[in-house]
Amino acid sequence: MLEHPGAFDNTRASVGRFMSARVLAPALLFVALTCLFALPLSVHPGSQVLDLGPDTRLFLWTLGWDVHALLQQPLAIFDANIFFPEPDTLAYSEHQIGSALVAIPVLAMTGDTLLAMNLVVLFSCALSGIGAFYLGRELGLGWVGAFACGIVFAFTPPRFFRLGQLHLATVQWIPFCLTLLHRYARQGTTRHLVGAGLFFTLQAWSGGQSGLFLALSALGLGLYLVALGEVRPRSRLSVDFAGTILLVLALNVPFLLPYLRVQRELGLERSLQEALFWSPNAESFVASPAHVDRFLLRALGWEEHVLREAKAFLFPGVVPLVLAAFALAGARIRPTEPTGAEKGTRTRAPPLDFVIVGVGLVAILIELAGGVRIGGFSANGGGRTLVVALALLAIRFAVYRRRPFAAGYRAGWKAWTTGRMGPHAGFYLWLGALSLWASLGPAGVFYSALYRVLPGFDFIRVPSRLTLLTVLGLAVLAGFGVEFLASKRKWLAPSVVMIVLIELAAFPLETTGYEVKPSPMDWWLAEQDSPASIVALPIPDPRDDVASARSHSTYMLSSLAHFMPLVNGYSGFTPQSHRRLFQRLAQFPDDDGLRLLEELGVRFAVFHRNGYDERQWEELLTRAAALSERLAIAASFDEGRVYELTRSRRGS
Repeated sequence: MLEHPGAFDNTRASVGRFMSARVLAPALLFVALTCLFALPLSVHPGSQVLDLGPDTRLFLWTLGWDVHALLQQPLAIFDANIFFPEPDTLAYSEHQIGSALVAIPVLAMTGDTLLAMNLVVLFSCALSGIGAFYLGRELGLGWVGAFACGIVFAFTPPRFFRLGQLHLATVQWIPFCLTLLHRYARQGTTRHLVGAGLFFTLQAWSGGQSGLFLALSALGLGLYLVALGEVRPRSRLSVDFAGTILLVLALNVPFLLPYLRVQRELGLERSLQEALFWSPNAESFVASPAHVDRFLLRALGWEEHVLREAKAFLFPGVVPLVLAAFALAGARIRPTEPTGAEKGTRTRAPPLDFVIVGVGLVAILIELAGGVRIGGFSANGGGRTLVVALALLAIRFAVYRRRPFAAGYRAGWKAWTTGRMGPHAGFYLWLGALSLWASLGPAGVFYSALYRVLPGFDFIRVPSRLTLLTVLGLAVLAGFGVEFLASKRKWLAPSVVMIVLIELAAFPLETTGYEVKPSPMDWWLAEQDSPASIVALPIPDPRDDVASARSHSTYMLSSLAHFMPLVNGYSGFTPQSHRRLFQRLAQFPDDDGLRLLEELGVRFAVFHRNGYDERQWEELLTRAAALSERLAIAASFDEGRVYELTRSRRGS
């Protein structure tokens, strides 16, 4: 019997406060670090942006359209107001509906699309760190090691310096999904697997490419754990997985169908030649905007060349790499001793076994890739490499006749990982290595093999984006490196974490003042009684990619004032019908262009004065006056004019 009746309640309250602090502490730390590392964007999210030109306007428009459609016409969200009258135009690039769900409260309260987008990317950065922290904890890391894991994943340049790319910045759900998969494998319950499925859905809704990356990671993790015998709830595996897969399909197939239709009917895909063009060069893997890394490049005399030639920032930092090396090289605990039937059994496979398996896999990859050409070496298929593997296999049986092939692979790997990070965490060594290999692009063979075999992989245009998975693998290894140092000297762990933060710091970021400001003509269109399709002018010749992207993306952003169907469009894909139309409209107004717009049912032509010089503007007014019976002035502003097409053959 308790001496004080309230003692139990007080104890429970104390435990609750302690647990809340344990949960809140990492969250608050990563929020604070995000605010620091993202300066000045974190201080001025409503007026600054990491400007990527037309792409930034595309991200802003996508977010604005998604929120508008979710609130007004959710079943027609893919019929976005660009490239009128084509259907499913949202599927010409990433739909980013998951980010829109996060942005809805901000846009509903403020109406500020720029603020909403910046808060979404800052939110994603903090959550990436928190998710990696809990993944590290699930894998057995202590608090400081897990904190280091979160820091590396959240702030390493290959991930952090994609903040300007909304569809790649929002990878925060990947570590949460993998955490629940690990927990399920360790005798978890069905709800853990269902939770992993829901996190996968959130990731797929946030970005199709990142959803594909997570699908590959989750599938790889499942196969890895099954191969090692680490999946515990065997009795209900089939039922749990069947139910979760059905749930995931039900939540994701409706968002996949528009992409399949666009791919089938319009030929939307990324070619291997395009991926080869966007593949990272050697300079990319040593390029980093972090102050310490730039100092090191400067000391070596490489800074100017590397930063000029690099296609991306892919260097993760010296200290994270060193920590990963510590994790791989140093054992923290002694492997468990064999018992029972395992005693006296040789569990280590001959080194030649690994060589044979490796050569065989290379042969398969070359065959799947349709051949390979690297420098002066070329092969049309994997036949020659397979012959080498068979010859080595014959030698192996001649030398090790009494030892079964591949004996002890699983036991050997488990013993090696148990002494360093545990079998579950060993997966992230494979994840980091294979994703890094794939990020090399078609020249590295592995990317080409995945491109030919995996459905959806042909949507990836830039192979270096796969380093997002490499960073996650490195983050886990770096966390175990910190744990190894802590096992030697406790004070080393927090000291190393501080050094990691110092090396990764690159603030203040190079941001640009920005404002989403529709023209008076757009506000006039918003006041019209009924929606009408419009065309914004001038339209550059589509052969000028830079001018076209700049103009069309600006018109799209302005359309957030009224959301009327817009003939113009800039996205990851432009249909051939509109490339031809834009070419015909480059000299509009003229009789031919007017006839085409009338057939489409376009009602208004919006001419922006700042797109013309004095002579061009006067010529435009003269041509419009000559067509006045079909092109009537509807509104006039200092910024331009709105004309109504009075003979459009079909309503919009």
